[in-house]
Amino acid sequence: MADHDTPPKRGPIGIVAGGGVLPDELAKALSNNQTPYFVATIKDETTAVFDPAISSAFSWGEIGKILKYFKSNDCTEIVLLGQVTKRPEFSSIVGDAGTMRLLPKIVAAMTGGDDSLLGKVITLIENEGFSVLDIKGIVPELFMEEGLFAGPRFPKKLTPELDQALAALKDFGKHDVGQALVIENGRIIAIEGAEGTDAMLERVAGLRVSKRISQKPKNGILVKMAKAGQDRRVDLPTIGPKTIINAAQAGLVGIVGEAGSVLLAEREKIKDLAKKHKIFLIGHKGTNDG
Repeated sequence: MADHDTPPKRGPIGIVAGGGVLPDELAKALSNNQTPYFVATIKDETTAVFDPAISSAFSWGEIGKILKYFKSNDCTEIVLLGQVTKRPEFSSIVGDAGTMRLLPKIVAAMTGGDDSLLGKVITLIENEGFSVLDIKGIVPELFMEEGLFAGPRFPKKLTPELDQALAALKDFGKHDVGQALVIENGRIIAIEGAEGTDAMLERVAGLRVSKRISQKPKNGILVKMAKAGQDRRVDLPTIGPKTIINAAQAGLVGIVGEAGSVLLAEREKIKDLAKKHKIFLIGHKGTNDG
């Protein structure tokens, strides 16, 4: 291959790491691809441990310092990944001149719902000279592929329930409502809200205990997909080991995730748990564009 045909190497990528294992899995994938990176860990949020030579810890309010850290390490592209459980406290902004300068924009960004807020945060970062990346373009191997991933085969008799669930999620997404639901016997018994998928599954388990739904389920499934028109750079749906455990405790027989849009955390552990609990996990092409 001629030199002019060789794709240019990416410069260092900046990772803003929330909680969970995905930031660490992203870092390992970038290392395998020989792509350099630097990590801004968030105090009381980030759970993964990174080499101090390529990471630095910040409070949520220190946005100015985070962006300065990335600039000082020649990062022009940023990835936002991981769970976020707390809103920034304004007390952490004191002493961060960069954030004080951005404060009017930050306050303005907090006027909308979740999707609105995330979109405005991305715009704020991009206005500072960075590009916020969709990680599918750099590490597609972290996403669910189409077909059976783990566990037993998908029962064809559940195709009507799956079609019903996909259509419902597509409609819900237009109204910024949830990325997941549980369907059983042709009835949607739970829809994900702000509490997240795991809490929704715990709610389903509680419904069984209280006998509000069948205590001897045979065909309940969890379906997860990205919202219609969702910005794929933030808040993508994720399936991890805890999802498998909670689905089993909720009495479900399987999980369906949108192929190419749902992130998988700790793949080998997921496979082992799906086999142990006899829960199928499949990737479906979904009904959304992109």
